[in-house]
Amino acid sequence: MLCALDLDEPCSTFRPNSADGLVPPRQPALLLRQPPRQAAANTA
Repeated sequence: MLCALDLDEPCSTFRPNSADGLVPPRQPALLLRQPPRQAAANTA
């Protein structure tokens, strides 16, 4: 228990150890949004 917080789950900074080293958490998918139509009309 290296975390300073008293939690029932691992800290958010916890990284499991594997043969390849510490495993970073999965990153959320990057979602690209279309610009608002108003902004696109103002640039034309």
